[in-house]
Order: sequence, then C-alpha cells, then structure tokens
Amino acid sequence: MKRRLFNVLAAVSLVLCVATAAACILSYQRLDAIGSFEDHSPIVAQAKGRLLIGFGSLLKPNEHHRVERSNDVQIGTLAWGYVFGDMLETAHGFAGFWFAISRPLGAQDKRNWCLIVPHWACFVATAILPLTAYAGWRRTARWQRKGRCPRCGYDLRATPQRCPECGTAVKPAA
Repeated sequence: MKRRLFNVLAAVSLVLCVATAAACILSYQRLDAIGSFEDHSPIVAQAKGRLLIGFGSLLKPNEHHRVERSNDVQIGTLAWGYVFGDMLETAHGFAGFWFAISRPLGAQDKRNWCLIVPHWACFVATAILPLTAYAGWRRTARWQRKGRCPRCGYDLRATPQRCPECGTAVKPAA
C-alpha cells in the first residue's frame, strides 16, 4: 500500500515537474498573472523564469504600464510595477528568492506582499520524488539480476524460492 501511494505521488510529481519546465519556458515569452482587480486578493504571476505568489490587487488591463517612482525597482528580473502598479516598500532577496512588501498607490493602510521563487527551485522540488522512485526501481532490477532479494537485497543463492531474511517469496528469474 505504501509503495503504491509512493508511486502515485511520484507520478503526480513528475507531471508537475514537466509542467514547471514548460511554464519556465513560457515565462520568458510573456507575463502571465492570475488574480483579481479587487483589493487584497491572492495573486499568482510568472515572468522571466520566476513565479510570484502573493496578496494584492492587479492592474486593470488598460492600466498595464510601468509606474515610475523613485523607489520602484526590479525584483530580480520581474518588474514589480508591471504586476501591482504600486510603490515598493521593502524587498529582500537571496539566490533568486525574494520577499517583498509594498503599499498600493493612494492607500496608506493597506500592504501587498509577495514571495518570488525561481522556476528552477520548483523544478528541483518536484523532481525529487520521481528521481527517488527511479533510483529504487533501478536498485531492485540490479538486485534481481544478481540473484538477490528484491525487497532487502539478501543473497538468495542458497534459497532461491524465499528470502530467509525478510520472508519475501521470490519468483524465479526468466
């Protein structure tokens, strides 16, 4: 049961890994954003190899212009003003990861925040389970070729039908 659940999770993770790679490629061609024009709603955006997750309000389609302010900066390679159109208060980043807080234009009491993660980090995180499953499959195949128990790796030359270590019934190699 555990093995089957692990295999299902590894397959889902592999699909997410491929989707992340495709999203990364598309993010260099255009800026995509999902969110609301309402105040303080969840927002997911991607551009130039980065994924933005946060709370705020998007610019309306006819307002997509760069808001020029003295403290409006680019966070990594993602221009903050294109997504939110507000003034950046603070931004902290390391190795492509960023956390930023901003104040919407004309609203002193509200704050927008976001976390920016590079696509490569999402790719690595979703590739761990499929790689682990692949390594386990290769190990089991190698053990079976060498006449070992597929479950624990015990040498089965003396008892080829059943493993004396873990009790697993072993089917003979064809």
